[in-house]
Amino acid sequence: MLLAQALPPIVLEPKALDRHEIDALLDEYVDAYEKADVERVMATLSTRVREKGTLDYQAIRNAYVKGFTGRDQIIYRLKNLQVEIKGEQATVTAQYLIVARNVAQSSKGTSVSGRIEWKIQREGDKAKIVAINY
Repeated sequence: MLLAQALPPIVLEPKALDRHEIDALLDEYVDAYEKADVERVMATLSTRVREKGTLDYQAIRNAYVKGFTGRDQIIYRLKNLQVEIKGEQATVTAQYLIVARNVAQSSKGTSVSGRIEWKIQREGDKAKIVAINY
């Protein structure tokens, strides 16, 4: 009599992030931000995302909705991008500049700049932003 023996489960190695994938994620984030498309911005974020270590997904979403309201034009620029990839995780730091014009005051705009850091992690088959610090 033959006894069936189970084979050990096949464990797939997690796919490491690559620079192209990170660049594509940040390009999507910036494009969605400039178009004030909250749904597209939020799609780049993990549902477990934290901003400044405290704000969660819903609080971040609310902040984007509030920030985009009444904006006619948004320009978002990144420079001095530094990417450090460690397997399924990456840290990206950059200098950012956001210039936004108010709908009601076409000549008046606001400008914000500084340093930003994103933590990016693979979730399933997609790269997602899991932390934002600035």
